[in-house]
Amino acid sequence: MPSQFTYNLEMGALYHFRAPSDLISATRARVAYLRPFAGLAGVATGGVNGGSDNEFSVGAGYGVKLPLRSGLALRMEANSGYGFDNKALRLGAFAGVSWFARSIIPTPR
Repeated sequence: MPSQFTYNLEMGALYHFRAPSDLISATRARVAYLRPFAGLAGVATGGVNGGSDNEFSVGAGYGVKLPLRSGLALRMEANSGYGFDNKALRLGAFAGVSWFARSIIPTPR
C-alpha cells in the first residue's frame, strides 16, 4: 500500500493602515490591512511508483479587523494568489478572530 504525504505551507505579514492599538482603544475603530504572502504546497508518494510534486505561489490579501470587545476583533479578508507551476490564479476568502494582549501593543504618544 503506497503512502502519501501532503503539505501546504504559507507565510505572510500584516501591514495595518491604522495603528492596531486603535482596536483596543476606548473608541475601538476598524483597522484595514494588507497581507502579502508566499506559499509552498505539494505531495510526496511512496511505493514502487512514488514521486513528488510541489508548487510555489505568491499573493496578497486585503482585509479589515472589526472590534468585537476589548482585545478581541473579527478579521475578514479577500485574497488572491498565483501558482507558478500550474499558472493558475486563485481567489479566496478568510475569516478569523484576532486577540490582542494590551502589554504588547504600544500606545501612540
